Amino acid sequence: MEQLDKEIRAAAVSETAVLRILPEQSGSEIAARTGVSLHDVEGAALELDILPQRYRRNWAALQVAEQLLLHRSTVALAGLGGLGGYVLELLARCGVGSIRGVDGDIFESSNLNRQLLSGQSTLGQAKAEAAALRVEEINPAVAFSATLATLDQDGFLQWLEGSDLVIDALGGTRVRLALHRAAAELGLTVVSAAVAGATGVVATIAPGDAGLRALWTDEQGAEEDMGCLPHGVAVLAGMQSAEAVNILTGHGAALQGFMGALDLNDFSWERMEIG
Repeated sequence: MEQLDKEIRAAAVSETAVLRILPEQSGSEIAARTGVSLHDVEGAALELDILPQRYRRNWAALQVAEQLLLHRSTVALAGLGGLGGYVLELLARCGVGSIRGVDGDIFESSNLNRQLLSGQSTLGQAKAEAAALRVEEINPAVAFSATLATLDQDGFLQWLEGSDLVIDALGGTRVRLALHRAAAELGLTVVSAAVAGATGVVATIAPGDAGLRALWTDEQGAEEDMGCLPHGVAVLAGMQSAEAVNILTGHGAALQGFMGALDLNDFSWERMEIG
């Protein structure tokens, strides 16, 4: 570690009086030369109060210490389709250090209107596989593991072990309930959202809160009746990601105990207490 720290310090560039940057190429070269993963090189840089260049535009919205908190975090992302694809993109770009994704589905033509990871080249491909390739492309410093499976409550219990936060990007109440019950058993907070048409809801559910039944009771979800527009998916996923960053950087959950309801048809927003 001493040698790694020495190489990082030597490669760092002082951009301002208070900000030192590890250039992108230098980080990759150090990883190749030392045999240390890029994930660990960037973690070591952040420990030294040196910001990897890829996160330069996160600063000063996020301080280096907050970037380190993100790097040390593990997020469990259930669902890699509509909401999940956007959440994955945003959290990987923001610098969450470890992300676990799970999805047992493949991409179909009906996904093309709203699922970020879908395209002509990914039709028929497992969503978990496409997600892994996407993360490697946009931020190879993220430790991403993808599970190709549809889990029940016992499966979620095993999969969630060691996570710091859960993102619910699933569809249908039954599988959501299995996820939420497993998270509650493990004492984990869940950031949950659902989209129908150009409307959606988002909430943060901590252990001991009223839980999912306070939000949705429709087994199939309103998406079947109202469709699912891409801008609704993107905005709600952005809200989930923002809430996740708030929580992981120690600022607390803005939506715990509340449900936010958004309607992009008239740009209305309502914040309702749940319990």
